[in-house]
Amino acid sequence: MANLALTFSSTILKGQNTVHLILPDKPLGQKIPVIWLLHGLGDDGSCWIRKTRLEQLTTDVNVAVVMPDMGRSFYRNLPGGLHYYIYLSEELPEYLQSLFPLSRQASENFLVGNSMGGYGSFYWAAHQPEKFSYVATLSPVTDLSTVPSFMPDYESSLGSKPAALPTLLDEFETNASKLQHLNWLTLAGKDDQLTHASVAFAKSARDSLGIDINEHVLPGKHDWTFWDQNLSTILSWLPLKKIDRVGGNNYERD
Repeated sequence: MANLALTFSSTILKGQNTVHLILPDKPLGQKIPVIWLLHGLGDDGSCWIRKTRLEQLTTDVNVAVVMPDMGRSFYRNLPGGLHYYIYLSEELPEYLQSLFPLSRQASENFLVGNSMGGYGSFYWAAHQPEKFSYVATLSPVTDLSTVPSFMPDYESSLGSKPAALPTLLDEFETNASKLQHLNWLTLAGKDDQLTHASVAFAKSARDSLGIDINEHVLPGKHDWTFWDQNLSTILSWLPLKKIDRVGGNNYERD
C-alpha cells in the first residue's frame, strides 16, 4: 500500500494544508472505495497512522483512507474565519478525486471519526447524507455545550455561546428521511465523560427522528487505547472487500 502526506494550496483555507492518505497498491476495479477518517481535538490526520494499527488493518483491504488535517475547527466553518466545513465537504474531495481514482458513489464512501472527529462525521453526514452509506464514530462529541469544559479556546471555533448553536439533533432534522437510510455505529467507553451525552443523543435520534444509531458502550476510556482496540471492529463492520495476494496478483476474496 501507499502511505502519502500531501500538502497543497487550499483556496478555501487561504494557505497550505496537509491531508494524509493510504491507498492500495493494486486496487480492485477502476474506482477505490473511501474511508474519510476524521481526527479528534489536539491531533491531525497523521494521528491515525502514528497511534493506531490502521496501516496493518488495511493492508489487505481494497480501500483508500483519507485523513485531513482540520485543526481545532470541529469540522465547522469558523465564526468570522476560515471555512473548514466547505474545505472538507467540497474543495478537498474534488481535489483528491482529480488526482486519484476515488469512488464518488455513496455506497463506497464511509465516514469514521473519533471525539471531535465523531462530531465532524455526524455533522458532515447531516448536511450531505447523499454522499455516504456508513457512518461510524468512536467516543464522539455530541453536545457542543460541553466543549468549554475541555477546550479553553472554544470561542475561536464555536463562538462565545456554543450552547446556542444548533444541536446535532437539530442538524439531523432537516435531512432525517435520508439519514434513516444510512448505516450507523457508535462505540463509546464506559469510563468516558462524553458517553452519557452520546447515549442520550443516539436515543433521541432513534425516538424522535427514526434514525437508528447502533451504539455500544464498552470497557474503556477516552483515549487511544480504546480507539485503537475498536478501530478493527469498525473496519470489519464496513462493507470492504478483502484482497488475497497470490503470486504478486490481487484476487477478490469471497
